[in-house]
Amino acid sequence: MLDGTGLTIGQTAERCGFSSPGSLSTAFLAHVGVRPSACRKISSTGGQPRACPEPTAPP
Repeated sequence: MLDGTGLTIGQTAERCGFSSPGSLSTAFLAHVGVRPSACRKISSTGGQPRACPEPTAPP
């Protein structure tokens, strides 16, 4: 949901059930090792850091 949807981090957090964008960022950092904004920034320039999950199609 972070890549290719056009949603903000806040909108993504809300759709995923987080109470705030900060909560999503904290959980994402703990699980993936980088902040969601870093993954989004890198993927928007054509890169894909090893720590960021590959984009998947929504269910």
